Amino acid sequence: MNRIEVNYDIARDVFLFLKNYSNVHGMPSPGRHFNEISMPVVFLPTSFSYSSVYHDYVQTYKEKHEPEIHVMVESTFVKIWKSLIPSLQFMFPKSDFPRKVHIFGVCNTGNFPHTQQINYIIDKGEMPDDGKQGKGVNYTLSLGLHAIQKYNRGEKKLIVTCDNCLIDRNIYDEVELNFMIPGHTKFICDGCFGLIKVLYRKSKVNTIDDIVSIVNRSTANSFNVAQRYLNGEGFQYYDFKKHFQRFKKLPLIQKYHHFYFSSRNPEVIFYKDRLEDNYEKATVQELYKEIAPYVDIPFRNITCPKLEIQNK
Repeated sequence: MNRIEVNYDIARDVFLFLKNYSNVHGMPSPGRHFNEISMPVVFLPTSFSYSSVYHDYVQTYKEKHEPEIHVMVESTFVKIWKSLIPSLQFMFPKSDFPRKVHIFGVCNTGNFPHTQQINYIIDKGEMPDDGKQGKGVNYTLSLGLHAIQKYNRGEKKLIVTCDNCLIDRNIYDEVELNFMIPGHTKFICDGCFGLIKVLYRKSKVNTIDDIVSIVNRSTANSFNVAQRYLNGEGFQYYDFKKHFQRFKKLPLIQKYHHFYFSSRNPEVIFYKDRLEDNYEKATVQELYKEIAPYVDIPFRNITCPKLEIQNK
């Protein structure tokens, strides 16, 4: 094995290379970042890495000397880098002044030839309610509804495991809704997100379209696909929050983790805490039945409009 002795000349050569490299590719810190010896930090783009810089150094070194010359290994190159010019660093995937982009994933493991996750890429300005509600009811349920409609191929039973989700009785006859118990926060969607993060950390991002490209390229077989809002052409937001005000609330709903809905009993919610328990049921009738008798007839449809249940 050929070894390279690192002397003053070689170390100086690495230092000068990195100094020039930072002048060409580096960006000064937008904040007051200084390293331990009070030197201003210069950031290389997120698409760069120690390996990519080392590869450029090897090419430059061989062009300067001769193609067959032996070059120090990458680990030695990195040690010299950190020792002589620690102020040259890599930009974090999240900068000090980021433009916020939301990502929401729904993973289909059922009726496709392979697992596929649709990832909604949403700019801060594309959030419902002008972003005032954040990732609230209208945001979560609207995206879930779009995914259900996209992936449905005529099935009449839907099984969902989620942190946030919805059902749509006009599509399915039966819906099982399962929420993860406290302490278990990772499931298949996080695996798909992880593949996106791997490529994201290696990529240069300037626009939302760059994010879309990263999502679509994060897997070789379209496990991850991106979906944009596109001014309502990609999907739409609905006012679920207003719609649900017409119904009674299920007391202590956050206590339960498993729910069942059937088109045969459209006004009944079946619920239980643990998977092995038997379902209990609650009739969540409309407020119309309780409030309407106290409202003058001309105003009933304004104060508490009656919802027509369509039984299949």
